[in-house]
Amino acid sequence: MKPEMSVPEIYFGVWENMYNFGTMKRLLQILTACMAVLLSPDANALTRYSMASNNFAGLGSQPFTVVVDNRLVIDNQGADDIVCLDSVGIVSTGYRYVVRFANTHNHIGHRYGYVDSTGKKKHRDTTSCGLAFNISDGDTTTVMMSCYDTAPGDDVNDRRLADIVVTRHVEGSSTVLARWTIDDRVDLYDGLTGLAVDVKGDNVVVLVGRHTLSAVGTVDVSRAVSVVSVGLVAGSAALMSIERTMLTVTEAEHIIDDLDWTVETLGAHFEMSTDINEGFYTYLDRDLDESKARLGGRYRVALVASDSGYDIVYVDGAQVNASQWSVGMLKGRLRRTQFAGYYSLLWIDAEHQAIDTDVTAMLTDAMFLTLKFPTLAGEVRFSKDLVF
Repeated sequence: MKPEMSVPEIYFGVWENMYNFGTMKRLLQILTACMAVLLSPDANALTRYSMASNNFAGLGSQPFTVVVDNRLVIDNQGADDIVCLDSVGIVSTGYRYVVRFANTHNHIGHRYGYVDSTGKKKHRDTTSCGLAFNISDGDTTTVMMSCYDTAPGDDVNDRRLADIVVTRHVEGSSTVLARWTIDDRVDLYDGLTGLAVDVKGDNVVVLVGRHTLSAVGTVDVSRAVSVVSVGLVAGSAALMSIERTMLTVTEAEHIIDDLDWTVETLGAHFEMSTDINEGFYTYLDRDLDESKARLGGRYRVALVASDSGYDIVYVDGAQVNASQWSVGMLKGRLRRTQFAGYYSLLWIDAEHQAIDTDVTAMLTDAMFLTLKFPTLAGEVRFSKDLVF
């Protein structure tokens, strides 16, 4: 029997507690990895994966998640949907978010328990899982999948179907924007299925597939703010098991990335570090053609070792768009080259625009960091702080 559709209140999870979304700091992170994907992204896009091999970057370590057999598991024993917020913040109006998951609580003839708001234990026959996108303060859109039998116990007439439902939740009010019913392309029980949204401005294509994604329909979803997030959604009584997620930003000119560092945690890290280049660096001087470029501030940054080189972490000193910068945000990346002390550079300017073409960096004497911008006819130097 087709389940009644209800739109529960939505709560959002973060690392330490459960918060109303309006109080949550958006943690924004874009990473790259070389892993197999469900669908090949645009060659010019920036893709970030979350899976067991990178400890489910951006999704793990939340109080209602646990990693079991290389999958991230969300066990929702409450009456309301749980959103596991990804730490990525998306400025681009074009992106694709893919989730490959299984709903373990999706068997014929089973009832699954949950606790309602009064503390009473109840049960439901059908549970749902999915994703959320265009998440902002008080506004989010979910795509949920649930499976059910049309005539339980009737071997002749019974059919197993899946509903895909798109719902927008704004300030406590929820509106179903689209609904599709399918009987193929997805696993109708507890196997892995891919679910995705392909966002291009206000136009959103919803895709599903066990192995290859294909569109089930489109829907218009306007975007209220410039920076949005995505996440996973486990419905009431659902047991969601996530193999991986993939976020492809197709217009990645802007990067807003909070690496969750503080001055104190950076200092503690540097005290234990054996890498002579790690540490705090403060603006020293510059040689810039002011007609072509200007420095966004007299920055103090931190250099933190990474797999490919170093992350440049913002600490202080922004003057242009100062309110848009806070301690722990990514200011750039140094990637190793075949020449010792020389690095290719990704620099994030005062407006969070990424500059990575024909820019380089040098580390000399474990004391000086020099950023070179030849097309802008300039360079900027930082000197290492001797005391953390």
